[in-house]
Amino acid sequence: MRISLLFAVLLGLLAPHFASAAGTLVSGPMLGYRAHRETVITLETKDAKEVRIDYQLANRPDTALSKTITAPWVSPAGGQPLKFVLPLLEMGASYTYTLTIDGQPQTFPYPLAFKTTDLWEWRKAPPDFSFIFGTCAYLNDPAYDRPGTPYGKGTEIFRHMAASGADFTLWGGDNLYLREADYSSVSGIWYRYSHDRATPDLQPLFASMHHYATWDDHDYGPDNANESFEFKDVTLAAFKTYWGNPSYGEANNPGVYGKFVWGDAAFFLMDDRTYRDDTTLDQEKNPRKTAWGDRQIT
Repeated sequence: MRISLLFAVLLGLLAPHFASAAGTLVSGPMLGYRAHRETVITLETKDAKEVRIDYQLANRPDTALSKTITAPWVSPAGGQPLKFVLPLLEMGASYTYTLTIDGQPQTFPYPLAFKTTDLWEWRKAPPDFSFIFGTCAYLNDPAYDRPGTPYGKGTEIFRHMAASGADFTLWGGDNLYLREADYSSVSGIWYRYSHDRATPDLQPLFASMHHYATWDDHDYGPDNANESFEFKDVTLAAFKTYWGNPSYGEANNPGVYGKFVWGDAAFFLMDDRTYRDDTTLDQEKNPRKTAWGDRQIT
């Protein structure tokens, strides 16, 4: 009886600890595409049971809404990359939002806010806008880097980008670099996407503006990879999970190509890897040699 009583007391003391153990934020939140009445927010957690975003018109608590994801999916690398689509928003409006993980409000040293697209069409001049274009973000990871001087030269530029006041960033490919130890396995690919996304200096940038992306060889697979890469379906799944484009390829023609509109400008995102032939093929002997495939350029 004495042993049973002691066990019950210990269990009672430990229960609040177990109950209060909350998941953690790994990266994000990141603003993906923006539309007149919708936007998407991506982020990643670890060991979370419930993740909630509360959002409202700026200074309008009476408009508060929320989206909740319970029992988040776990990637092959152990993280929980999440995507929140916020629908039927007010047009041309400013919103603020908060993030809660397992009942614990998350705090940030920068504001969490976004604006929806104004309905300017047929009504007034198109809005002016600015954006950042960048490629080739090699982030050092010594255990997996090649010997010698690291390729990465620091991450401070991301903080300057965050402070620029631009409306969005267009990531043009090689947004991360899959190493040999990454692209040789499914879990390795998902590890690289999770690891690089969690870089501290990226977090203010992800929250400060919207983001669109395509890829090149290094976030698709090995150097100069083409359509024969055996894990291209895996890298496509990881890319679509971590980025927030409005669309990716077509139902019968997978890929990362797509289009988005900002103001009166249309941006066409091309996929130069999924259907790419070997660059060493002789063009004269292989007149149909292509970097794009047929579908995305017709």
